[in-house]
Amino acid sequence: LVVHTAGPFQREAECTVLQAAISTKTAYIDVCDDMDYSWRAKAFHEEAKAQGVPAITTAGIYPGVSNVMAAELVNAARSEDGEPERLRFFYYTAGSGGAGPTILATSFLLLGEDVIAYNKGEEIKLKPYSGVLNIDFGKGVRKRDVYLL
Repeated sequence: LVVHTAGPFQREAECTVLQAAISTKTAYIDVCDDMDYSWRAKAFHEEAKAQGVPAITTAGIYPGVSNVMAAELVNAARSEDGEPERLRFFYYTAGSGGAGPTILATSFLLLGEDVIAYNKGEEIKLKPYSGVLNIDFGKGVRKRDVYLL
């Protein structure tokens, strides 16, 4: 099993680790958080399938686990009156110590890309480091400003 965590994935032109895993018939999973990279990785679906190689991409917290959480929340909130119309996630990485160079590099790279969001199911592009909101994360962290990335 190859577990690819060597980000940042932003601006990677090739899926070399995935391609190597497929060519050696080795199961693959990554924590990719970049839309362009994930679409390139998904283009190898048929090749991986033909080789009998399980390959999972975007299995990190965002978008992987957060998408599963969103689906579960919507499912749990459904009722005869309908389902939720809006769902938002907010993240706060406390301090610079311990965040690591990959999170720091990813953050800088994301500042140079449009933010892809969805409004009523339609894809929209927003400017990075915009849309500031002051979110209360509760005791310990308290209120913090968050931005689109």
